[in-house]
Amino acid sequence: MDIRKSKELYEKATRLIPRGVSSSLRGYPFYSPHPIFIDRGRGSKVYDVDGNEYIDYLCAFGAIILGHCHPKVTEAVKQQLKKGTMFGTAHELEVKVAEKIKRMVPRVEMVRFACSGTEATMTALRIARGYTGKDKIIKFEGHYHGHHDYVLISYQPAPSDCGSRISPNKIPVSPGIPEPILQTMIVLPWNDLDLVEKVVKRKGDEIAGIITEPIMGNGGMIFPDEGYLKGLREICDENDMVLIFDEVWSGFRVAKGGAAEY
Repeated sequence: MDIRKSKELYEKATRLIPRGVSSSLRGYPFYSPHPIFIDRGRGSKVYDVDGNEYIDYLCAFGAIILGHCHPKVTEAVKQQLKKGTMFGTAHELEVKVAEKIKRMVPRVEMVRFACSGTEATMTALRIARGYTGKDKIIKFEGHYHGHHDYVLISYQPAPSDCGSRISPNKIPVSPGIPEPILQTMIVLPWNDLDLVEKVVKRKGDEIAGIITEPIMGNGGMIFPDEGYLKGLREICDENDMVLIFDEVWSGFRVAKGGAAEY
């Protein structure tokens, strides 16, 4: 396969952008010896700068749910471009989209939009802490919730670094995450409801909430054990804790109402 143009672009990019990419997930070692630079996409296919064709299983990490250049999406974007691209004020589309989300996801009472999954989970943790008056959050090993300090912990830990199953080590993804932030997070293995119950029994008066991917996408589509999500819901209800489902990947996919529909 000819990927010479991708190689040339990567070499140029490394002189301009740290590691040659704007997200670590786009570069080495995920792509070896270097990333492929995409030129365009249509439907389920993408094409790199060298003209090679690929089936796009990445789908922009889930954002391209309808495929590339879907005619209805393309036409809607074209019509909006004629009206303007960004206003910094309220817009009628906010109301229309919020109404549609409420119809599709009946459990949603209100909608707040964010520009990224990182901003959404960061806001959700703040709401949980503000609502409960407590500071600590339970997150699970291997779950990815964005690029802010509170959740860049133990999302790709090496098994040799994990420590005890009943009290795993908190492994920051990189230097730069302050120790006081690590102390507000409780890391646990996923799919172990008994362990969650034991930890909450000991520390429930400190825990504001639990954040989880209802289906563990970052670790290869690992499904919850039967009754696990229901058990988390009950634990949170009984202990004045907020349950946060991060459905960036599962929302509108496993069902219109996401994994929460189950």
